[in-house]
Amino acid sequence: MGRGWMRYELAVRKGAVLDQEVDALLIPTTRDLVVGGSFGTALLRAAGPELQAACRRIAPIGLGDAAVTTAGDLKALIVIHAACISLGQTTKSLIERAYTCGFELAERGGIQTVATPALNIPAAGMSLDETTRMLVKLVKGCLDGGTVVQRLVFTVASVEVFRAYSAACRGGSPEEVPPPDDVQTFRI
Repeated sequence: MGRGWMRYELAVRKGAVLDQEVDALLIPTTRDLVVGGSFGTALLRAAGPELQAACRRIAPIGLGDAAVTTAGDLKALIVIHAACISLGQTTKSLIERAYTCGFELAERGGIQTVATPALNIPAAGMSLDETTRMLVKLVKGCLDGGTVVQRLVFTVASVEVFRAYSAACRGGSPEEVPPPDDVQTFRI
């Protein structure tokens, strides 16, 4: 893993994860590599049929695992699917396992920049604050261990989520975060 002594960047950016110009998108998904709701529809529409065909070829994967597919027509090079969404089974440990597996795949692929949508998973019994702190701590732990990943971008849609992720990245409370710009970057 070789880069433990170097620094990396965490960024919190307003906007859609699908618009990020990064090497990889790390997205939460089901074991069938299905992304639900309006995000899943937008992902498949933006990526084109190549992504859906790639998902069908390799699905299903185990809960807590991750898999890599083409990104199709997206700006990213690849999509890393972290299988952590399962009706009634989504837990903190499942999210941690799937995202850790996703970072291992990024490492093996020489991925330097990653974007992921900010998670807010009340179905896992966690508040926004708990989810945010858990995911930021997990990402820092993966990157602190030494990796080729140099930059991770959390994409957010709301002011509340922007403040929560910015506070977790810098250490503090959401109330201390100034009104959002388009992006806040933290060198770790």
